[in-house]
Amino acid sequence: FLKMISEDKWSGPRVLNCPVEQIGARAGLDDAVSTHLGAAYESNGKANVTIRHLLTHTAGFPPDPVPNFWDPAFGCAETAAPSPPEDFGCRDRIYDAVLNQTLSRPPGEAFNYSDLSMITLAYVVGAVVEREALVADRELRPGCLGTGGPGARQCYYEAFA
Repeated sequence: FLKMISEDKWSGPRVLNCPVEQIGARAGLDDAVSTHLGAAYESNGKANVTIRHLLTHTAGFPPDPVPNFWDPAFGCAETAAPSPPEDFGCRDRIYDAVLNQTLSRPPGEAFNYSDLSMITLAYVVGAVVEREALVADRELRPGCLGTGGPGARQCYYEAFA
């Protein structure tokens, strides 16, 4: 997800371009995000955030996480390199940061363009893809295969999209 920050312009359509009949039949627009990411997502006021909120940037997220995931202050060793390798070393840390993110306003209150909405949506797609076995393990990137952990949802999203 390090490359995904501030790239909603390509990741949003990419998420939406996933085979709609495969995801849409398994995840509704008005599903609570926690339905797919688990009760841990409900922390810090996110219990009522829906997939529709993510798609319309009305989930209540601030524009960017603080510190940003690319910032060395976030603590990913990969960020020290000018062109970091995509080894997925921080994917669990990023996933935990999304789970623990605090909202800046109640869901549905106002539009606020946020990278966090599309990052969360990618995790939702990844969770559905993993749960429903929509991709085989052999389709995962080499850095993802057999690594497990909640951040592995990024791997399933990428293999599906």
